[in-house]
Amino acid sequence: MEASSSNVEWQELPYDQWTDSHVSSWLRFIKIKENYIEKLAHEEVTGPVLMSLHKEYFSTTIGMKSGPIEHLLRKRDELLQSEPNKLQDESRSHVNSRDHKQHKNMSVFRQDSKSNSQKPSEGMEKDSIYMECEDNPAPTGAALPSCDYRKFDEPEQDCKYVKHHVLPAETGVENMIVPCHEYKSLEIAHKLDSKRLQTKVASEVLRFACACMNMRSNGTIHFGIMDKIKGGCQHGEIIGIPVENKEDFVDALDYIEKCFKGSNQQCDARKCIRNPRFIEVLDKDASQKTWVIEYDVVSKASIVKDKLYSTGVPKFSEEKNKVILEDKVPYHRVGANTPRILEDDLIHFIQGLREKDQQREEAESSSTQSTTV
Repeated sequence: MEASSSNVEWQELPYDQWTDSHVSSWLRFIKIKENYIEKLAHEEVTGPVLMSLHKEYFSTTIGMKSGPIEHLLRKRDELLQSEPNKLQDESRSHVNSRDHKQHKNMSVFRQDSKSNSQKPSEGMEKDSIYMECEDNPAPTGAALPSCDYRKFDEPEQDCKYVKHHVLPAETGVENMIVPCHEYKSLEIAHKLDSKRLQTKVASEVLRFACACMNMRSNGTIHFGIMDKIKGGCQHGEIIGIPVENKEDFVDALDYIEKCFKGSNQQCDARKCIRNPRFIEVLDKDASQKTWVIEYDVVSKASIVKDKLYSTGVPKFSEEKNKVILEDKVPYHRVGANTPRILEDDLIHFIQGLREKDQQREEAESSSTQSTTV
């Protein structure tokens, strides 16, 4: 009976809200062998992650044979082309309309003594000022307080997040200047040793950055934010993770030289991908400090123009006990997801780069003019 109820659950949810359990149920539904399903679950493959994986990953990391891989990819393509469940859309629309009113309420801490509406929170440093949410504490099952992002590509040493507040939904490309956002919880992966943690972080950052650069869009990838609905946590909920060594997140960027295609692309990636920012998460019940780690990607027209970027993301092979690099492929943003650009779509995508370059230049020009007025 449990398998049946699981199947109903994944069928009613859009794939970008699938947990690893939903993915496992779907894989059973399409008759994938259980040993492969267990390996994918161990790799924390959620719905959004599943949509970004490609043939080499299933073959190298999961050890799948070519037949099951082709079957899985074909079923995934069918899923992507299918219409979302209307009943679920209506439910999400109702929730979104209810939550939209809360999006302007800030739940970050900044040093700003000029605001009369701010006050120090109990147990916190005096120069950390809380920009209060208007929401009352939400009962179980109700919407949690919403909050805003840290300012993009700007240093904010006194900015802090509040645990269990919720950031806006992950986004795709809007106008290329407004950053798109992607979340990764690292709720389990943060416990890995340095080598495995760096590999995990690098694979997510480089894939996301490659997609942003190809789309000519700014973007931020956040670690310590729920990227799925799990265990009572909401999608976008701030959980924070303990960080034993900040250098692991800095050193993860050293994979740029190994993963991007050619020295020119490696240099461009270094220019576009900012060093990680560590934002403390305030939690009165925490026994140790926790953090959200964010990497900004700034795809300046002067850097990315006339170029298509490819990266081979690193994966730690437990079987071989070493880091292996997947084949270098280009990525892009499709809504809030970061899939590779399929070979059948590559020519069309390349033909559209000139228009993207022009849009990026116009967006940068408009943004500069608006800041000088």
